[in-house]
Amino acid sequence: MADPVRPAPNRAAADRSAPLSTGATARPEGGYILLAEDNPTNQLLMKAILRQAGFRVEIAESGATAVDLMRDADYGLVLMDVQMPSMDGFEAARRIRRLPPPRGQVPMVGMTAYGFADSRRACMAAGMNDFVTKPIHRKTLLAVVDRWYGRLPQTAPDVESMPENRDRAAPDAGWAESAAAIGDPVAPAGCLDAAVLGELERSVARPVLVRVVEVFLQDSESRLGRLESAAATGDRERLGREAHTLASAFGTFGATQAKEDAAAVEALCQSADAAEAVARVPSLVANCRRALITLRQWASVPPPDDARPRSDCRSD
Repeated sequence: MADPVRPAPNRAAADRSAPLSTGATARPEGGYILLAEDNPTNQLLMKAILRQAGFRVEIAESGATAVDLMRDADYGLVLMDVQMPSMDGFEAARRIRRLPPPRGQVPMVGMTAYGFADSRRACMAAGMNDFVTKPIHRKTLLAVVDRWYGRLPQTAPDVESMPENRDRAAPDAGWAESAAAIGDPVAPAGCLDAAVLGELERSVARPVLVRVVEVFLQDSESRLGRLESAAATGDRERLGREAHTLASAFGTFGATQAKEDAAAVEALCQSADAAEAVARVPSLVANCRRALITLRQWASVPPPDDARPRSDCRSD
């Protein structure tokens, strides 16, 4: 999943328009960013946005991989998902901070599905400099990159000064009009948020967006299968983990009902109400699959032979 060319050790100054110590925020042509993210849809979408902005991106699919890459190469910024397999983003951040400078001082931005104060404090306690909540919008992503790329903070970040909902701002004016102009009568009908779809249209080139949707469709079906398996075996921890991922992923495409259903199942798992969580899984799966069909229509991705489009995203 990584770019063919890796950043060589000790080449940070050559790759950036300003040295790390200046705190400059100009976007360097070809500057390197390490994206630690295990979700393939998020990988593709964020990588496309960052490359369009002039950055080169290397992907780590786990916290352990991120730490290994940081030992061997120089990056101007690390974008760290906090929930990853094998080693989560918090532990990865702590280990990166123990590396000798300048690699141990590289700015890190946590990515989490929650914008609560506890999430912010957890990111700061692990050594991160900032955080954004998922789903991550293009404007928010580029803003946080501009804020931190290539900077070596002189003081510890102030968690209380960090906005709680910086990435939850309303989309730019015109995104809703852009979505409506697509001409698909299904998307604005309540299943998918038209403003979110419009943002996606503006964020990446159409061929890239189609590829992102294709990957999301495939990955979501696999995750829904794992969700149903966890529900059938009563595995509350795994059920909550899959629901968490689904909530974030479906939110990326404006599938509000599916996102809310997944978040509710996750919350029930966290409250140890496994029976109620399992009871809600059939409705969650139905709403997710209806959203997937509608998204396939919107992006003009050919459906599988056994799929039949439906515009109603509510479960029967």
